[in-house]
Order: sequence, then structure tokens, then C-alpha cells
Amino acid sequence: MTFNPINSAPIVDRSVGADGKSAYEIAVDNGFEGTEKEWLESLVGERGPAGPAGEPGADGADGKDGFPSEEEWDGLVTRVEALESDEEGTE
Repeated sequence: MTFNPINSAPIVDRSVGADGKSAYEIAVDNGFEGTEKEWLESLVGERGPAGPAGEPGADGADGKDGFPSEEEWDGLVTRVEALESDEEGTE
């Protein structure tokens, strides 16, 4: 094994090797008879039973309270007053 002269870390050989067999090829080597499509279809079984319910998750962070700021409140009042004055003008 060789080591990097700067930090003494091992230098790993990352050369690419030959491709291995596919899962289908291994299945055929182990006795499966059929096409790749048939093999893929053979991997799907019946649906199993539902698993048990998981543990409850941790509580989330506290949110902002539901009351608007004074600026937000003033904006709401202005909008309501504008709507009310529009209604009075259409009567």
C-alpha cells in the first residue's frame, strides 16, 4: 500500500474492474428457467400484512401565537372598513 506524502493517508486504487453478472444471470446460473421479464415478474409476491404502528414522533417547535401584530391588526381593520364602505355605497 502506498501513502500520500502530504497527509500520510493511504492511497486507494480506484481503477475500474470488469462488470459482474446481473442478478438475472446469477438466477439462471442457479437454476431459474425463463426470460428476464419472467424472472422480474417472479420477484413480485402477494402483499403482506400491515406492519405495526410506529412510535409517535417528537413534538414540533412552538409556533407563533395566533394574534396579529399591531401593524397586521391595523391593516385588517383598514380592509374591513373599506369593504364596509363599499357595501354602504351599493345599498
